[in-house]
Amino acid sequence: ASELFISELSRRGIKKIGVLRINNQGIQALFDEFKLQLAKTDIELVSDELFQPGERDFKTHITNLKLPQPELYVLLSIPPELEIATQQMLNMKVENISTMIYFELSQKRELFEGLWFVGTPLPEDGFVQEYESFYQRPISFAVPNMYDAFNLIARAADDSNSKDREGIKNELLKIKDFDGVLGTLNIDPDGIIISGAELKIIKNGQIKLLNN
Repeated sequence: ASELFISELSRRGIKKIGVLRINNQGIQALFDEFKLQLAKTDIELVSDELFQPGERDFKTHITNLKLPQPELYVLLSIPPELEIATQQMLNMKVENISTMIYFELSQKRELFEGLWFVGTPLPEDGFVQEYESFYQRPISFAVPNMYDAFNLIARAADDSNSKDREGIKNELLKIKDFDGVLGTLNIDPDGIIISGAELKIIKNGQIKLLNN
């Protein structure tokens, strides 16, 4: 996700960004990788504001973010802080907002209307249709990820001679180019599932591929 996001920043000619992020282990890992990739470019991280889970007043953070005049504000958070921070940013005339993945988690997508971001690949059409037909409800964001994660673990268990956790973990790390509903998947040495990424935009409350 970081590489595609930075590529899009370069394509748009954006040279200065600010980041508002929640103190969260997963988001910290994403942010660390993002900074590593950013250091290889001439794009500058001019402001970085960290907030704690449960915070509700972001005005001071937003004011600090605005001081160096970034061209784009990157919001890395999960609901409900994601929506609360976005609303306060919009109230303070900050409209050039983007993210990696997290807009997809929100049930209040009208807040992000017209905003581009980098998200997970769209699942195969057949998978979506089968799920919605069986459960009689729209598919949610995490379902394809969980489905692929389960099948990766099942594959590792099948391939493992020993059925203990350590044996399954070792087999899991050996899996390469797994054909999942989110595309081709690999697992890095830290056990993180690596999948593709897509440029997306919120249009009329719906997530669309940007190139469409």
